[in-house]
Amino acid sequence: QPQPQLQQQQQQQLSSAELAAAQTQRQQAFAAHVAEEKKTLKDTAEERGRLAYRLMCALEEVSEKEAGQPALCNSRGALEFLDKAGVQACGDQTITRLCRLFREEIVVLEKAVQVIEDTLHAPIPDLMSPFDLPLAVMDGIVLCRVANAAGAGPIKINEGIFSSIQEKRRSAAGLASNLKARKNVENFLEACRKRGVRSVHLCSALDILQQRNTSALLLVLEELVDPGKVNLTLL
Repeated sequence: QPQPQLQQQQQQQLSSAELAAAQTQRQQAFAAHVAEEKKTLKDTAEERGRLAYRLMCALEEVSEKEAGQPALCNSRGALEFLDKAGVQACGDQTITRLCRLFREEIVVLEKAVQVIEDTLHAPIPDLMSPFDLPLAVMDGIVLCRVANAAGAGPIKINEGIFSSIQEKRRSAAGLASNLKARKNVENFLEACRKRGVRSVHLCSALDILQQRNTSALLLVLEELVDPGKVNLTLL
């Protein structure tokens, strides 16, 4: 899956129609990618690949039946979710239960992407799917841009830490010790405090640097761009 270079400067803002068109194009490309992965995994003999394929198919079926719209995931997203859940093998009932939990995670990721892109009036650089979001924001650059756009700045941003999502993925284990990334994230959280985001809703720098607790990050983003707003369903 090709990865475009990250844009180091502030992106040009798009109109609502242009942003919606860019998001639709990204969704279509991701759907095509998922379809190709499912073809590849359908007859795989590798156990984890078969489990990922079952989860990918079940997620689409369960979400379409219960929510009226199929949810998509790629094999990496499926395997990362299964690893977090500690699942190595399971039956159909367990797969269905996992799908519901997985769908909740996907909704959080999708909402966080929407908040960021609506605030920036531009797509998140290098984002190919919602599952890339924790990697996309882990160096704090996008988050600082959101804070500046929301009027919580100005924040001086340490740019050029990584060149692509792939590089972030390779470097993720050591990111917590990257001083530029940590400074960006800390500056973002401090701007949120000054903006009035309640401390009880603030996530930690490690939550962002180590790609965890996206639900907490969504609460921070929502209250940052719309002070006083809290989605109680995520608490």
